[in-house]
Amino acid sequence: MREELARAVTGGFTAAELAGAKSGLMQQRQQTRADDAALASGWTSYLYRNRTYEWSRQFEDKLMAVTLPQLNAAWRRAIDPKKLSVVMAGDEKKARPAP
Repeated sequence: MREELARAVTGGFTAAELAGAKSGLMQQRQQTRADDAALASGWTSYLYRNRTYEWSRQFEDKLMAVTLPQLNAAWRRAIDPKKLSVVMAGDEKKARPAP
């Protein structure tokens, strides 16, 4: 885990990784809006925060406009792998013994 975080800091993300992330985020948001209960919950939340689905559309436009240099610069500003805690969790009874 630490190696992958460090790799992202030093080498940055690739154009394919950014495109995949954008695609995944948009698919998730579209699927959520296709669910009546999620749509009603989102609408209630937006009303509480004085937002509309127009705000949501503008947010999605901003997500889709992120460039690779912007992403990598933001990641480097926000993430220091040395300051992160990495925790592994699982059911010890299901774990295989180390070879």
